[in-house]
Amino acid sequence: MAWLERRGGRIYFERHGMAGPAVILVHGRGGCAASWWQQIPHLAADHRVLALDLRGFARSAWAEDGPHARAHGEDLLALLDAEGLDRAVVVGQSLGGRACMTLAWRHPERVRGLVLSATPGGLRIPEVLDSQAMRASIPRGIEAPTAALAPDYRASNPEMTLLYEQLRAMSPQPGAQFRASLDSIEDGPGPEDLTGHAVPTLVISGSEDPLYPPPILEAVAARIPGARFARMEGAGHSPYWEQPAAFNAHLGRFLAALA
Repeated sequence: MAWLERRGGRIYFERHGMAGPAVILVHGRGGCAASWWQQIPHLAADHRVLALDLRGFARSAWAEDGPHARAHGEDLLALLDAEGLDRAVVVGQSLGGRACMTLAWRHPERVRGLVLSATPGGLRIPEVLDSQAMRASIPRGIEAPTAALAPDYRASNPEMTLLYEQLRAMSPQPGAQFRASLDSIEDGPGPEDLTGHAVPTLVISGSEDPLYPPPILEAVAARIPGARFARMEGAGHSPYWEQPAAFNAHLGRFLAALA
C-alpha cells in the first residue's frame, strides 16, 4: 500500500504488476481499491496497475468541507505525477468515470486510453441530464440494497453480494456537502468540449443497469469522437463485478488495440 499526499489529506493507493503499460482503476460510489480484485491479477501479468480509494472513500478520509468529488480528476493527475508516469489507461466505474473523463478532457496528453464502465463520465448531454431525477429517486444509502447489482445477480450470488456490501460499508456515510458533490455533474464537459477528442475510448454498459440504461450510454458513446460501445447482456450497474471474465475480455481487447 502507499499514500499520495494532497492538500487537506492523503489518498490511499496500491501498486500491482510494476511492468508494462500503466492502467489506473477508479472505483464507483459503492466501492474502493479492493473492488477490483477480479481485474487486478488479470491485468498485473503484463501491466503496471494502480488502484486507489478516491478521496472520501474507505481509507482516503477527508473533511466535510471538500472539495471532494470535484477534485477526483486532479487527484488522478497528481497520482500520475507522483508515480513518474507520462500516460496511463484510466478505467472508471460509475462515479470513477467522472474522474477519468475529467483527466482525459483536461489533460488528454496524459491519457493513453479511457474506459467508461456504467457511466457517462459526467458528460452533459440531454440524455444524461434528463435522467438525473430518475437516478435521484433510486435508494443508494448504506441502509438500502445496492442498485449497483442486477436483481437476478443478487438473488443467485448471495456470497458475492455480501462481499460487495461489505466493501461498500468500508466508506463513511457522506455529509451533505460531500453528497452534493457526488450527485452534481455541473462541472462536467459538454459535447463541444470534446471537439477534437483523440483519446481512444470504450464505453461499457450493462443491459440491466437501472442507473444508466444502455440507451443513455449509447448516446454518450455517440457524442465522444471515435468511442466504441460494448453492451454486456444480463449485467447491471457493475459489469466488472457481476461478469468479470466478460468485462476483462472487453478490457483486454481494448488494451491490445492500443499496443
